[in-house]
Amino acid sequence: LANDLLSYFDVLRPYAQSVNAKLAPLWHYVALPLPFVLMLVVFLLIYLMAPARAVPLRSAVLGALIASILWQGARELYSYYLLHYAPHDRLYGPVGALVGLVLWVYWTAVILLWGAEVAEVHSRRSLRKRRGT
Repeated sequence: LANDLLSYFDVLRPYAQSVNAKLAPLWHYVALPLPFVLMLVVFLLIYLMAPARAVPLRSAVLGALIASILWQGARELYSYYLLHYAPHDRLYGPVGALVGLVLWVYWTAVILLWGAEVAEVHSRRSLRKRRGT
């Protein structure tokens, strides 16, 4: 996209290439944890804002951390499966891609619920400890 936009602005092309050359090594280290951090923030916001009652921040962070780890693992396993074991395009065409999308949405929902359950259990246990029961 950036190269397409820069084709309209030939004056900026040398500057953009020098910036790309300087930032390429940095991007390699930023791109690896970026999906994990983004999903951690998304799960944390969901676990803090979606429930009908207040959730302690510590419980929401724990649930978001567990869900982010599971989501990252599922993402890696699913991409490995698609690259090495699933020739669904040759067999089923676009319908195979739709099935893959539905499975991905399902597993994302399961991971979201697991993280919410971890946050809820942690919240109840910490409340019970504070009460001394």
